[in-house]
Amino acid sequence: MFLILWFWIAAAFAHPFGSDLFGHKTQVWLEADRVEVLYLLEVPTPVMLRELKVFLSDVDGPTRADHDQHTEEILTELADGLRLLGDDKRIAWKRLDTEVLSGLGDSRFIAYHLRLEAILPPQTRSIKLVNGNRPEERALFATDVMVSNTVILEVSSQLVVGADGHIEVNRGGQWRGEEAERELSLSFRERTGLGRAVREGYVRLIGPNSSSETRFSDAAVAISTAKPDLLPGLVKGELSPRAIIIALLTALFLGAAHAFSPGHGKALVAAYLLGERRTYRHALLLGGVVTATHTVTVFVLGGVALALSHVLAPETMLPWMELASGLLVFGVGIQLMRTRLFGRAGHAHGHDHDHDHDHDHDHAEAHAKTYADAQSGNDLIALGISGGIAPCPSALVLLLTAISFHRIGFGLVLVTFFSLGLALVVAGLGVLVIFFGSRLHAHVDGRWLGTILPGFSAILVTVIGAGLSLVGMQAVIGLFA
Repeated sequence: MFLILWFWIAAAFAHPFGSDLFGHKTQVWLEADRVEVLYLLEVPTPVMLRELKVFLSDVDGPTRADHDQHTEEILTELADGLRLLGDDKRIAWKRLDTEVLSGLGDSRFIAYHLRLEAILPPQTRSIKLVNGNRPEERALFATDVMVSNTVILEVSSQLVVGADGHIEVNRGGQWRGEEAERELSLSFRERTGLGRAVREGYVRLIGPNSSSETRFSDAAVAISTAKPDLLPGLVKGELSPRAIIIALLTALFLGAAHAFSPGHGKALVAAYLLGERRTYRHALLLGGVVTATHTVTVFVLGGVALALSHVLAPETMLPWMELASGLLVFGVGIQLMRTRLFGRAGHAHGHDHDHDHDHDHDHAEAHAKTYADAQSGNDLIALGISGGIAPCPSALVLLLTAISFHRIGFGLVLVTFFSLGLALVVAGLGVLVIFFGSRLHAHVDGRWLGTILPGFSAILVTVIGAGLSLVGMQAVIGLFA
């Protein structure tokens, strides 16, 4: 066997193959009092064959024991090259057994696997992992960090979190060639008992059905400075009946919570429905239009994102949707101003000068009311569309995640429930506005309500639309900056 290996070495030098690029892949599992590291070094086969030839130069007949000794020396060297600091103090490793054999590979790379464990001193709040292996060689690096549910991650050198709480840069798991990737820095603190129970319970409900995986979360999910993005997690893991029910209720709740974020028409609803006498049916219709628009928009964007995934990123489409939403609201506001301000002024002028034409006036007034009702119905639909046309990016990510997990139907249902939660808030706000507005009509001078309030609400809708259009325009300009 080793005679064949020897001839293989000679053939490799005669016909070199493969790349000269080393590969370092590191997986870090962080707990409050313990760190475990799975480390893989991929050495280009020609490089390793040259080193093995030098190692066996004084051996007349290479055996398996010689090969194993060479592998063990490399693993010991690699373990020494991985330095762990806890609060800037060196911490010793303990090597653990691995199920994967080292020193094996193919025509491109020879792989070496390490599993290391370190017990952290009490009250440790930061660690630094430095990879000093093969510093003279060109290499690629990929590092994954998994954080225990007993730990709150405060800072990670792999993650850049913006002021708005969204992760702007995530280098986790990506192959990168910068030498800076040799160093990983993490700051963390231990979670309280109640927080630990809540976190572990939630992860068990929607996470993988594996006790080892359930205890840990990806660093991008666990970092405390970022807003949690729970929607994509709803389609992962085992879809048991309990998990499905929890996922549906969670999507409904997150949609309702999302309705309280800027840009989903809460002020529009109040301004529009207060302007004129409306019924509860109008409020429910508005909520239904918002639900349908938001759901269809996410479905369409998901389809476009899949079709253009190699050309156009989904996030580049969202600013255009925001701009379209703002312009639509602005158009509704202009229409309301035309009908509520200028239309009423024209009607009042005609009423003062046409006392002798009562029958014609009544007929014209009835015709005008019918036309106004039709126009207001169109305005109501347009307002609902404007409230739902700008979809939540998380809902789009949820759908794309479901597609990647081959759970398209479940993803569509979750997006629908998310949109329904959004619509319930919009409709509920409309019901409250109408409920208190009707009492306002009963106690306040009707002429004031019939003239000033509708005009004010029309102006408010126009101003809001202009503001949303400006924000959307800035987002679109940002695409070309």
